[in-house]
Amino acid sequence: MKDRTTKAPAILISMPYLTLGGAEASVSQICRQLRARGFRIFLITTQAVQEEQGDTSAWFADSVEEIHHLPRSAAARGTWTDFVHALLRREQVDVLWQVGSTFMYSMLPQLRASFPGLAVVDLLFNPEGHTQDYLRSRRFIDHVVVEHEGMRAWLQERGTAPSRISVIANAIDVEWFAPQPRRDWRAHGSRVEAAPARFVAAFLGRLSEEKGPDVFLEIAAELANDARFDFLVCGTGPLESALRDQARGAGLDARVHFPGRVSTREFLPYCDAVIVCSRLDGRPNIVMESLAMGIPVVASRVGGIPDLLPPQHQSALCDSGDVAGFARAIRALADDEELRTSYSADARRHAEQHFSIARVGIEYASLFEILRSQRRRFRTLRRIPGFAASWAQAVKTPPKNAYLMWRLYRSRAWSDVLLHFDRAFYARENTAVRRWGVPGLLHYVFWGSPRGRDPSPQFHTSSYLSANPDVARLGLNPLLHYVAFGREEGRKGGPVEAAPAQTC
Repeated sequence: MKDRTTKAPAILISMPYLTLGGAEASVSQICRQLRARGFRIFLITTQAVQEEQGDTSAWFADSVEEIHHLPRSAAARGTWTDFVHALLRREQVDVLWQVGSTFMYSMLPQLRASFPGLAVVDLLFNPEGHTQDYLRSRRFIDHVVVEHEGMRAWLQERGTAPSRISVIANAIDVEWFAPQPRRDWRAHGSRVEAAPARFVAAFLGRLSEEKGPDVFLEIAAELANDARFDFLVCGTGPLESALRDQARGAGLDARVHFPGRVSTREFLPYCDAVIVCSRLDGRPNIVMESLAMGIPVVASRVGGIPDLLPPQHQSALCDSGDVAGFARAIRALADDEELRTSYSADARRHAEQHFSIARVGIEYASLFEILRSQRRRFRTLRRIPGFAASWAQAVKTPPKNAYLMWRLYRSRAWSDVLLHFDRAFYARENTAVRRWGVPGLLHYVFWGSPRGRDPSPQFHTSSYLSANPDVARLGLNPLLHYVAFGREEGRKGGPVEAAPAQTC
């Protein structure tokens, strides 16, 4: 563990749990990249899980300073908030990386009030899951990361500004997931050439509704009359018992096998094709891992999956739930050894060119550094007497001054804000700006205007608030309100016009 006295930037990751899943695999690999670039990383989980769902804490052991599974602690849930606050203060955390923790979404309003220098980044995989939590909480979130353009478009349609979204496609370690000789899953050894050829079609993933393992069993039933095929359902999840019943009910006991939880790198050499029949997905790791190891993939045409496959593999894409289409694509691979060989070579080349985890690490590190820089100014502001109370009041007002300022900053109207703010005048009138070395406009928005300070000789704070009591009642900054709404509404008490020059 690193010395805690270091000044290296710190990240707190909040996740619901660390079970066997794609999110855990992606985030753990990104953590290794961030650690190599000098970040200190802390991780908390906030949702209890059953032991049979697995524990992937070991995936993070070489990159994370501390892991705190809050549901396993003796502390009552009511004390979790205090623990998070203490951790943020103790480690001087710069970035909160929110990866699906419902509990952390509920904490965001108070975290924004208590830690104005904390940058909050959300990671969203697809339109389901935690997107509603994000939409309810986005005014407290600085930035959101998605894995594909379709998700960016979905968020923009629902009002998230393009400047607040980054597309960072997930990736894998293509050197670790390298092609290996094919192996026999029954004997756990090399395939015997003299043995009758068996084509192994495998599902590897969480056994849950969105991943479609029940669809995989329907595909197996469609191909059950062809003795060449073995079907493997690898993984655990809430549907496991129902899937076993489904297989027995369809008479597939001898054809479908459930190896349980497996290591994808160790198990993929047993497979001739990986079947990803998701109803809903982002950019599943199993697709990238399979392609990197030269295993053909037959997959649903959903989420970011089409972008993952090489251009030559488009015939291996099927509509979600198209059982007959999946069966045809699998049979085509089984029938044509030359096609399988070609697909395997294409898959590996494509993975080497597009799935490098090093690229992802660079993109995340750059994003976090930018957000740290933007938020650092608030840490400076907090040293000003009375700022903390002003900020706490600002974030309670709808719309918040912080959000209003950000919205204007990202629009053409920002130049109008600057037009009405006289930096030299404000610095002369407010010695704290020079003493504390803070940006004058930020000082005015969060500290000066509540005390009646003017942004320039031509704009009178008290006059605008007196003329517009609703603005004063909501605690909105008068200059920001005037530029965003007041001038279009014809509000009184705006900027004072300069007197016309006298002529002789």
